[in-house]
Amino acid sequence: MSLGHAFELRPRSLGQVLDLTFRIYRQKIGLFAPYGIAIGVLLFLVGISWQMVYFSGFEELETGDPTAATLFAMFASIPIMVGGQIVIYAFGMMICNAIVDETVRGNDPSAGGVLRKALRRMPTAIAVMLLVSVVTFLGFLFCVVPGVIVSILLVLSVPSVYLENKGPIAALSRSYELVLTRGPRGGGSETNWVRVLVVIVVTAIVMLALNFVSSIPAAAAQIGGVASGNNPTHTIIGPQFLPLYVAIPLHLLGAVLQGLFVPLFMIPWPLLHYDIRARHEGLDLEWRLERIEADAAAEAAS
Repeated sequence: MSLGHAFELRPRSLGQVLDLTFRIYRQKIGLFAPYGIAIGVLLFLVGISWQMVYFSGFEELETGDPTAATLFAMFASIPIMVGGQIVIYAFGMMICNAIVDETVRGNDPSAGGVLRKALRRMPTAIAVMLLVSVVTFLGFLFCVVPGVIVSILLVLSVPSVYLENKGPIAALSRSYELVLTRGPRGGGSETNWVRVLVVIVVTAIVMLALNFVSSIPAAAAQIGGVASGNNPTHTIIGPQFLPLYVAIPLHLLGAVLQGLFVPLFMIPWPLLHYDIRARHEGLDLEWRLERIEADAAAEAAS
């Protein structure tokens, strides 16, 4: 690791962390883009598969005589769809953590190397995302505020899997520890939970804006179909104003564009994980010492 490289590990302000997010994304777009597109396409396939199951059963519901198999398929498809999304997002998070980790360490990550490292941690990442999803869902089920609190406290769980090789329960505990017990307490701008909340809000706004842009082609075509007087027709993916051979490619295009932007929502979390550890656990000094010792050993051996 070069101590002077652009992405050197050191304590940063929140603005610098967000700026670093965009800088890493721009510099490593060649790695983020193919994986992001793959994530977008996989999410599209999971979503459209669920729509096909749901709306095929919906037609039977309208007739008032749905079969038990149809009802089972409709309800069973929901957890299957959610499970598929969890697996896909876990994959994306591991990929982004691997790229960010290698970049911050001053290495030049390769697509194959990133994939191998990500896959090794995938089972644990899936388990952690499932646990976080269940706990967060229960929090929002009782009231919005507990759900928000749980989301903030557990947001660094998945990065802890990759960056510290934590197990499922240990990752949740580590996230709680980093967010709530490291650094200043209270509600000041330097407290970690406030910093996490700001990153959540900023990245959510950015992603909503980018997703809106991504949906423009499909939305514009649908509006054109309405304006031309087309009536919606029942299809295997629900009511559509356009033929499926037009609607599906447009939705796929939107999914590809959204996939390109997905890493922007994932990159800040390993950066924030490292930033908290550099600020309050001396991780940057530890890395410097390791580098100095490695350089000294290499010099002695030469």
